[in-house]
Amino acid sequence: YEYSDYNSSDEQSLTFDSYTIPEDDSELGQSRLLEVDNRVVVPAKTHLRMIVTSADVLHSRAVPSLGVKCDAVPGRLNQTSISVQREGVCHGQCSEIRGTNHASMRAPGYIGRLLSPLWLSRIFSNRPLRFRCELPKELL
Repeated sequence: YEYSDYNSSDEQSLTFDSYTIPEDDSELGQSRLLEVDNRVVVPAKTHLRMIVTSADVLHSRAVPSLGVKCDAVPGRLNQTSISVQREGVCHGQCSEIRGTNHASMRAPGYIGRLLSPLWLSRIFSNRPLRFRCELPKELL
């Protein structure tokens, strides 16, 4: 698939930014350098299709607790399936260090039963969820 095929579709999508919380701003009980300011939320006991791409360089996104690893290539779409069975927080990261600050690219998500009406409307309307994970500007 080409990125332009996906980007030019008439479907609306939900987009949001997610930044790694710097170590100095972490609160007691938070995982060091694993927390972000805006987590992805998905429902438990579902099957999801994840479509990934990159706007800049190669990325390799991984969520070990879900058994998922997928490469994001600029200008191309890659997809993988995820079978989400249990509730809780799962931590994802860029698993292959290919540039400056890739080690700081985190993507934790929350898997739960109770989701907000906005999330539910997007999930059940078959609209894609676009997630952009970026580094805090002070790390660039």
